[in-house]
Amino acid sequence: MSEVLECKNVITRKEHQCFGCCIKFPKGSNMAVHVEVGDGGICRTYWCDVCIRVWKKYMQYDDEINSGDLIAIYPEEYGK
Repeated sequence: MSEVLECKNVITRKEHQCFGCCIKFPKGSNMAVHVEVGDGGICRTYWCDVCIRVWKKYMQYDDEINSGDLIAIYPEEYGK
């Protein structure tokens, strides 16, 4: 389990891939960035608005997922 060090909304300065859905978002996108520390060291992940909404709707604070799991588990939330 990891510990969240920082969580904030940013306007990206370059292209980033969302952790929850693996969709690439262009420079200038509004995303949430989470900085966490765990067994593997410090990790920074970017999250799109849809994944943030899906996480709040279905997940608990201490749930853990892998990259792309949200869109795989809840494709209907992404229009798929």
